[in-house]
Amino acid sequence: MARQKIVSDFRPDFNRIKTYDRKYINLPHDTVTSSEFLSLPGAYHKVFLVLGVLSFERAETSGWFPATMKELEERTCLSVNTIRDAKRELEKLHFLDVGLAFRINSNVHYSDCYRINGFKEFSTSQKS
Repeated sequence: MARQKIVSDFRPDFNRIKTYDRKYINLPHDTVTSSEFLSLPGAYHKVFLVLGVLSFERAETSGWFPATMKELEERTCLSVNTIRDAKRELEKLHFLDVGLAFRINSNVHYSDCYRINGFKEFSTSQKS
């Protein structure tokens, strides 16, 4: 599956974050309560949760945020193969979008970037 190329400066959208109490993260309710999601292995849930936290900390206005494999490995304490399998399955089930992160004015791919499905409508409609 060809990955979408995301070119951005990847600055967090702090207006989005201000609307929530910083003690909590938000994940799409329809996703985390669906039978498809609940039937996934626990390690996949852990990857989704970590990506949800990173989304809350880093997502730009369109909902995309970068994260390196090394960072995901450190935060989840899972193997690279398990993380790759989880990303592939979460993307296949449309719980997660995965793209290639490129900084503006750069042709160097430096990491994957992610967008949690269910937040797309929220993040793009909050522009003021």
